[in-house]
Amino acid sequence: MKIFFIDAQAHDVEHYATWALLARDSWPYAYPAYVEERNKRNLYGVYPFLMALEKDYKAHGLLILNTNPQDITIGPAPHIVYRTIGGILDLYFFPGPSPEDVVRQYLAFVGTPMLPAYWALGFQLGSLGYKNWQDLENVGWEGFPSYVEQLHNESLHVIVVLQPGVQADGDPFKRALQENASFVEWETKQAVQKSIQNLYPLANETKIMLGVLRANKHVAYPDFTAAETKSWWMEELADFHKTISYDGLWMVRNEPSSLETNEDQPGYWYNPEHTNITSLHCPVDGSSAKYDVPPYQTQNVYHYNVPTYLASTTLCMSAMTKQGRMYDVKNLYGLQQTIATNSAMQNITKKRGTYLASTTLCMSAMTKQGRMYDVKNLYGLQQTIATNSAMQNITKKRGVLITRSSYPSGGRYAGHSLGNNFAAWEDMAASVVAIQEFNMFGIPYVGADICGYADDTTEELCLRWQQLGAFYTLSRCKRFQTSQLFLGVKIFSATHQISRYRYKRR
Repeated sequence: MKIFFIDAQAHDVEHYATWALLARDSWPYAYPAYVEERNKRNLYGVYPFLMALEKDYKAHGLLILNTNPQDITIGPAPHIVYRTIGGILDLYFFPGPSPEDVVRQYLAFVGTPMLPAYWALGFQLGSLGYKNWQDLENVGWEGFPSYVEQLHNESLHVIVVLQPGVQADGDPFKRALQENASFVEWETKQAVQKSIQNLYPLANETKIMLGVLRANKHVAYPDFTAAETKSWWMEELADFHKTISYDGLWMVRNEPSSLETNEDQPGYWYNPEHTNITSLHCPVDGSSAKYDVPPYQTQNVYHYNVPTYLASTTLCMSAMTKQGRMYDVKNLYGLQQTIATNSAMQNITKKRGTYLASTTLCMSAMTKQGRMYDVKNLYGLQQTIATNSAMQNITKKRGVLITRSSYPSGGRYAGHSLGNNFAAWEDMAASVVAIQEFNMFGIPYVGADICGYADDTTEELCLRWQQLGAFYTLSRCKRFQTSQLFLGVKIFSATHQISRYRYKRR
């Protein structure tokens, strides 16, 4: 028997191995020494769905619909050990008998994939890695709206990066409070981290949990389960669209992510371009720590060789949303943001657009849906839903929504970017497996960063990756730093040739 799940590999059942499931802002390791351990760590989204393939090629599937921190062990016999540390346990079986039947039955339950905009099947190009604000100012932001219009006149499209965090002293945050939008909160006022809260008059008398995304200001995290939040989110996206007529939004850090949670000396302190602001600290001892440091923390903690917590790189597990505790629904956050944004964008732009969507919040954080301990894995899904709704209202056309973090049913609203990777042959090979995985999960619009996002690439690697990437449904090159090598004649010629092949057959 072979079992396909988590990272879509065919796992032998002769040896014990355990995989973690908790939405986490975590880069994959590219190098061979770390590949085995890397494959057992969970990354941006959570998909507790598996398919078993018997020796006679008969298949069946299982969806374990639970949103709490969890892990899965496979071993001899064969057998599966499933552990979750909270929530409701719903099991759904898909009898097959063929692998195609299993996927078809699964999609009939969670929903069929969205159809992306036709232009979104074209080759996409982007770059990150600006060193400071001076680099950005050289772009000439005053002329940026006219530049976007110029691109539109040349039949090109523009995708803007969107993070969920809202700066705690900005106008959007002020408007959110005026419109009774909800944010992820501490459970009680006594739990509030006053050393941070006192810095921001708008948040000072609230229970809103403030984390770090960009290290110069603290941010609040919208609670996408609340109707008032979705309405405010749509208005903000519509207002932004009046300034920059974007065609798509690429949603990132919606696990949700918060930099260096529980670190007394966070790494961004050592970056001269960043401000030394305090990181979010969640309770790790006493009765208030029962969600952030439960008796069994799952392999989401134990797979790391350094001291870490469930809230590392995210919000506190005790955080609360309208839907419940972050401990239970964290894994849905990205999907909820995506749905809200997609709906708003289609109403704003009137056309089909594109969203490319220890670093999170305390498990004790609260949302309208409940505690972060319970709803953290849902945050990406909740953002997806809210964004999807906003997009449809803004553009009035079928759009494309791409999200980094999601959960089962997310394919109804968005595609998926495989996230940050390295310029390594191992990562190029891993992209083929990951794309198979997300097709099995019902998300066929998916792709990796061609040539690798980080580290120096080579001419041969980049050339071969361009050739492979022409067969990604989401074909995109996004480098952290664009090198002269990437701009070489040989690679440009190969990219041009394979892109023509792609366009002739799409």
